[in-house]
Amino acid sequence: MTSETSDQIKHSIKVLETKALLASLWLFVLMNIIFRDIHEFLRPDFLAEVMTGSIKGQPLTEELLLLGGVMAQIPISMVVLVWVLPPHANRWANLLATLFMVTITLIFGPGDLDDTFHAAVELLALMGIGYLAWRWPGQTQARRGQLQRERQFQHAHNLNR
Repeated sequence: MTSETSDQIKHSIKVLETKALLASLWLFVLMNIIFRDIHEFLRPDFLAEVMTGSIKGQPLTEELLLLGGVMAQIPISMVVLVWVLPPHANRWANLLATLFMVTITLIFGPGDLDDTFHAAVELLALMGIGYLAWRWPGQTQARRGQLQRERQFQHAHNLNR
């Protein structure tokens, strides 16, 4: 096995490990969102509050329910997209999804102590996702390879003159 083949195998393993960790973290975020929502049902006044058409003073509108659906759908979609998108698109999809989720989590911040706990855990996981996506394996190697190919092309082109 050549050194180049060995490096390619190592890179492929690193990419697969990153994808597996990203998918696991997105599942972790989703489970935190779900459990946080289910946990609200344990508040004695929660069902009565929902029956009034608002939660914590916020009217339950179609738009708010849609936002809740989007907040759940992003991690669900990212679990699949992590495995099927090419590396460059994968990196940016993870970064943008993380940015959106962090922004929404902070805008609709926690209301009580258990919400604060779940939001903090969710934000830590999202920071992990953002870090992994930012440090996507091979980004600098891919750029170096591209520059090397361009130099080789220019060199070959200069020899043909």
